[in-house]
Amino acid sequence: MTHRRSGITVNPPRDEMRPVERALMLMALGLDPRRTFTDFELQCAWRRRKDQVQPDTGGTTMIDAALNAAYVTLIGQAGVPRPLNVRL
Repeated sequence: MTHRRSGITVNPPRDEMRPVERALMLMALGLDPRRTFTDFELQCAWRRRKDQVQPDTGGTTMIDAALNAAYVTLIGQAGVPRPLNVRL
């Protein structure tokens, strides 16, 4: 979100991740973005991808850092039920 007057970009709160961002992070981990995953499933996918792109085995540090960032961002949101916006 960008403020009109100041032009400062403000990141949305962590629990308000955009669907496209979430989808890209899940695809980076080799997961289907249409599904919901538990912390354990995310951890397994992260470990599997880390083995494939680890800098020690010929991968790049940039890809490794991107996988780490995706995992850290998603791990706190895994399997968390979203509250319904219901008005009585």
